[in-house]
Amino acid sequence: MTYLDVIVLGHPRAQPRPRVVGKRVIADSAASAEWKALIVAAIVEKGWTSPPADEPLELVVELAMPTAQPAREDRPAISRPDLDNLVKAAGDALMEPGGRDFQKAVAKHGAAARAYCGVIVDDAAIVSLRALKRWSPRPGGARIILRKLPDTE
Repeated sequence: MTYLDVIVLGHPRAQPRPRVVGKRVIADSAASAEWKALIVAAIVEKGWTSPPADEPLELVVELAMPTAQPAREDRPAISRPDLDNLVKAAGDALMEPGGRDFQKAVAKHGAAARAYCGVIVDDAAIVSLRALKRWSPRPGGARIILRKLPDTE
């Protein structure tokens, strides 16, 4: 069963590693928070109303990295950011995201986005993952598909 199939337009951003600044731990960047807010806005615009899933799930992420070079289009994007960090940001956006940077970014996308409670309870429920990163014309973006895994019993 497919829970979610959404297209997000924009420049995919990676989830940075947490860092310590002074006495604060910063686990996000303004760029990744904006990307996650775009994902949430696309989910809300799609009309997501189901309660968050809490069962084994498969996540498929197809990333289209923007390029101004036509010769690169539709070829594998073998440059930074790393695929695993891009997928981490997408997976985090499927939960109820928090943090100051996210709240600022989501405020730009309306009241419906502020009410978003997540598509999944916890990204730990993602037990199968497929991801692809390729070059595309601008603006770039992603297709995010979340499916319930077939019963294995």
